[in-house]
Amino acid sequence: YKDDQRVPFVERLLASVRALPGVESAGITTTVPMSGDHSDSVILAENYQMKPGESLVSPAEVTVSDGYFEAMKIQLVKGRLFNSSDTAASTRALIVDERVAEHFWPGQDPPGRRMYKPESAENVFKIGPDTKWLTVVGVVREVQYDGLATDRPAVGAYYHPFAQEPENSIGLTVRTSRGDA
Repeated sequence: YKDDQRVPFVERLLASVRALPGVESAGITTTVPMSGDHSDSVILAENYQMKPGESLVSPAEVTVSDGYFEAMKIQLVKGRLFNSSDTAASTRALIVDERVAEHFWPGQDPPGRRMYKPESAENVFKIGPDTKWLTVVGVVREVQYDGLATDRPAVGAYYHPFAQEPENSIGLTVRTSRGDA
């Protein structure tokens, strides 16, 4: 599907799947937990001051639709989950996991805070008129995206709403009330 066709396709797909008997929740994702198949991307918080010797963090960057967290039983800790108000025309939303939240805002409430992805490796901390701000709307429990046999240190994950970051490659997540649904 072309860029402008992805969101309508996913909306139709999810409406059809959610209408099936026994389906409690359904969503889509670009990354399935425990698959080890994910993108990592540097993200920074507004006004964050790195400590001497601290390295940039590159959490798993995941795009999901509304219904994904419910289907995967990923618990909301603070704020809200994505919903139909998170559209291409609305303020760019972001959900972070507990590890990312604790890294950037230890002991604080992240909802309402802003983050950004550096535009280039040369200008990691440069904020300009073209900086795309992402507003944290929620915090969820941490999920293991690498496999169990990884030696990589966990650095967390952050999530974009599909309607704002429509991707080509997606996976369908479905939770049913019965095993024979």
